[in-house]
This record gives sequence, structure tokens and C-alpha cells, in this order.
Amino acid sequence: AFSTPTWVTTTIDGKFLAVTPSDNRLVCARFNGTTAGDNISTVRFSDPGSPLEFDANNYVDLAPGDGEEITGMAVFDGRLFVFKGTKFFVFYGTDENSDGTPVFRYNTVAGGNGLAVPGALTVGDDGVYFLSHDGVYKTTGGTPARISSQIDPFFLGTGASFYTGGYLNGSVDNARMGSFNDQIWLACPVDSSTVNNRVLVFDTTLGIWTLYGMPVGCMAAFRISDRDELVFGYSTGANDIGRHSPAYTTDNGVAIPW
Repeated sequence: AFSTPTWVTTTIDGKFLAVTPSDNRLVCARFNGTTAGDNISTVRFSDPGSPLEFDANNYVDLAPGDGEEITGMAVFDGRLFVFKGTKFFVFYGTDENSDGTPVFRYNTVAGGNGLAVPGALTVGDDGVYFLSHDGVYKTTGGTPARISSQIDPFFLGTGASFYTGGYLNGSVDNARMGSFNDQIWLACPVDSSTVNNRVLVFDTTLGIWTLYGMPVGCMAAFRISDRDELVFGYSTGANDIGRHSPAYTTDNGVAIPW
């Protein structure tokens, strides 16, 4: 059964949730108001180990007034990553003022590349991966590196004589990203489609991309029997759930074309 939490001191009403690994605080980001501590740039922290108690001073407004809203959060290597459209912020610890007020320490990485759309963000074993305005990037906390230069035509819409698989379109808000088996999976809409109809898969070990024609609306690793599989929700149709594995040769009874 689900119930509405009883918040202490401050009511939480944001879009994104995370947990700080260093001091076990529930984090809520991207609020709806227009005042300090309650706006599209706000990150609020609970008290340590108390996910229902949000002190009135436990917040940071990240570059408020820049015209950008927070688009996502992720945790990697003991740090909290908070993204906007052209930048991101890395929280690495918490101190206290002389009066006991917490000070949330963070660095700003403002190189023009942030998270383009919510949902196109994932954490791999070796870093945080995200979709920016011109491709897929990876960061470990510093300046991000673009890992999709091999397939620039897909993101930039420029022709390539060797590629006929279509190009990313304006429905990019539907894009979703996940990680599984040392691979980064990006589901997105191609050409005139309004739903995700292609999946780009980046092998972090080999450094190569593969293209799949799968209607993926969301994805996660899940152990159905004796090992993890990539499980995904369809981006269209009757809300079906799909399973992906090299062992499968049919799709709902229909042979998969190579």
C-alpha cells in the first residue's frame, strides 16, 4: 500500500530523488515555486538518516536565474551529480557552520554540456553517461568526454553515405538511457517517429556502437531466472514488457531479422 509521507519542517515536492552515499540524506530536486529554496534550480536535503525530515535551511539553489531547470540526478563514486541543460554540479561532502547549519559542498562543471532531457541519464561501472545536445557524454566528475563521435551523423543530422538507419528527431524528450552488462543503452525516436524506435548500444570495453530496432520506452536490469537480463517497457502498443538476450531468436513468436 502507498501513502503520502508526513514531512517534518518542509514539504517536499520536486521531480527527482537520490540518496547521498556519504551521509545518507534523501535528496529531492527541481521544485515548482519561484522563491529561494523552492524553484527549478533547488536541491533539498533531508537530515542524515531521516528521509522525512527536511530542515528549512537544508537546500542549495544551483545557478538560479540562468534560465535552465534541473533535468536529473545520479550517484557515482560516492558523489551526487545534479544536471542542468548545459552544466552539472558534483556534490562531494557536507560541513557545518558554527551554528550547526549544514554546508553542502559541490563543484560546478560548466562547459556547455549537460543533460538534454530527463531520463537520458545512467550510471555505468566507469562513470556517469548522459545525452547532451550534440551526443552522448561520459564524466567521472570532471569535464565530460563525448563518446559518440563515431556516430555524429545520427545526432547532428548530417548525411553519411555508409549509414541508412535514420537520424534523431525532435521528439528527443522521449529518449531513455540505461546500463547493462558493460554496455550503455540509449533508446530514442528516429526520423518521423514520435516514440522510441531505435536503440543505440555502446560497448564500454570495445568502444563501439551497435544499432537495434527495438521500441524501448524504459529499461532496467532484472533477474528473472538465474541471471540478470535487460528488461524493457515497450514505447508503443499495449504496455507490454520485453526481454532482451542473445539467446532469443524470435520476437513474440516472429523470427527476428538480422
